[in-house]
Amino acid sequence: MRIVWHESGFAGIDAEIIRFISRLGDRVADMARRLAPVDTGALVASIEKEMAGKTAIISANTDYAVYQELGTGPHVIEGNPSLNWPGASHPVESVNHPGNPAIHYLRTALYSIGGG
Repeated sequence: MRIVWHESGFAGIDAEIIRFISRLGDRVADMARRLAPVDTGALVASIEKEMAGKTAIISANTDYAVYQELGTGPHVIEGNPSLNWPGASHPVESVNHPGNPAIHYLRTALYSIGGG
């Protein structure tokens, strides 16, 4: 006995896969927004999902998003005119920054929805 399943039996499956991946991507993006650290709200507002074929791409689109996700080690900040705070002797030419811990808002969102 032999059973043959012709490719026509899969009509519409690609559209269903894309819808499923899109909904999953929406859930990951929503979770990332809930987990992201908030100061001004710009990081949370920058988190978006886009589709490329059967792939959902979740991104955080600020210049500091990667530093929040991965953290930073101690570093020196120099030549930044915004180095200004009450009680500092001005002008402040450099600051020894202690670094920031990683806050894995994207990775945790992906894993919590079932991505790994």
